[in-house]
Amino acid sequence: MEHAWFELLSESLQRRIEDWEEEIEEETDEESADRGHFLTYDGDHSIAPGWKTGGYAAWGVTGPHAVVCACGTPMELLLAVSSAEWGGTNSWVPLEDRELVGTHDANVPTQVSVGRGGSLNIFVCPANPLHGHEVSLQ
Repeated sequence: MEHAWFELLSESLQRRIEDWEEEIEEETDEESADRGHFLTYDGDHSIAPGWKTGGYAAWGVTGPHAVVCACGTPMELLLAVSSAEWGGTNSWVPLEDRELVGTHDANVPTQVSVGRGGSLNIFVCPANPLHGHEVSLQ
């Protein structure tokens, strides 16, 4: 299950998440800390990486901004095309692919590269599918 981009959350929820992450970092064992990994909202609980339909868009390059149809309706993510299926953590790696982590090109099965390793988000109008689409390159 995905959750919205951090900056789109209420300030009070952002503070609660930051407190939670600090607690986890403090409780992380030394070996995991040496590898630089502990659970985070952005890396492990927020936006699923990879190719997907629906859900939430990642805004890592520009930061979030409203994507609004010409009719005034907020647009929804239809498709995300990504250069990689998973990134800095292994939380989103499918169970059937866990043995492939660390092997050559395991997380790029499509061999598609968007821009300089980013992703392309395609948005549609939920009010009328005949309205034009919008794109965001991240």
